[in-house]
Amino acid sequence: MRHFLQEMEFHARWQAEVLPYLAARREDGFFEGHGGVQLRYVYYRADAPCGTVFLLHGLGESVEKYRELCYYFLLENRSVVLYDHRGHGLSTREADETVTHVRAFSQYVDDLDAAVRRFADTPAPHDLFSHSMGGAIAALYLERGGDFFRRAILTAPMIAPTRKGLPMWATVAYCRFAERRGRGAERVRFLRPFSKKESFRYSHARSRARFETYYRFKQENDGHWNGPPTYSWTAEAYRVPRAILKKGAPERVRAEVRLYSAEHDLLVAAAPQRKFAARVPHATFVPVKNAKHEIYAADEAVLFPYLNDLLDFLSK
Repeated sequence: MRHFLQEMEFHARWQAEVLPYLAARREDGFFEGHGGVQLRYVYYRADAPCGTVFLLHGLGESVEKYRELCYYFLLENRSVVLYDHRGHGLSTREADETVTHVRAFSQYVDDLDAAVRRFADTPAPHDLFSHSMGGAIAALYLERGGDFFRRAILTAPMIAPTRKGLPMWATVAYCRFAERRGRGAERVRFLRPFSKKESFRYSHARSRARFETYYRFKQENDGHWNGPPTYSWTAEAYRVPRAILKKGAPERVRAEVRLYSAEHDLLVAAAPQRKFAARVPHATFVPVKNAKHEIYAADEAVLFPYLNDLLDFLSK
């Protein structure tokens, strides 16, 4: 029987149990991503590994946000490889922390390919866990048709962002116009400017303890903040659905996929997730009731069944 961290005991167990356990099995370093950028990685070595999970975080996050999940993977005897995407955490940034910037999403995908080559000798079988933007990267990578990953978990994946205000074509045109004027690395004007003040009330988590743990970490450690997306990042994000759902692309996925869709997600759209899952040869679409975007940071009623289900999926 699995014993996940309950809200009332979270902070005490986090300090006394989880952090020492992780520290004893943690390796930090850098590897070379696409184009020579330096990507910061963390490798957690399980005591008696029966496989390895590669983990792709979401927009504006870092590897440190997923320590609890890595703890559960390790308890299941699975080593974990995760890294900060370019423009995030301690990896190479082309812009400062007040924005989140990338010139092309293909760079993220090529970085994952570099990570696979760098950590190919980790214990097999290899599985993939991804969240939000990481889910878009995972989908694009899996559609290349490789067989490195046996199974893939896509949690609230950004198959398509939600549409707010302008239609998709107009948003892309607006952002591309800004790029042509040399403003691709600037914050999109209608998004809120960067701030280090965050509120649980307006977050995408349902667990206050989990929200506060990562928020406190960022306050106490430099290099883990990310501001709103740039014009280039936004244009790429709104072009992702066409790339992921193009004719014949999902059908090339060889891994067995389990896609978790949050009922109350304000950031990514559910309908494109369903379309993607329906076209992948071996995929299951799992709606998660009462969940916000960060399913992995939900309250116990949502989180514990979700964790049991995904860990069971990897254990098959």
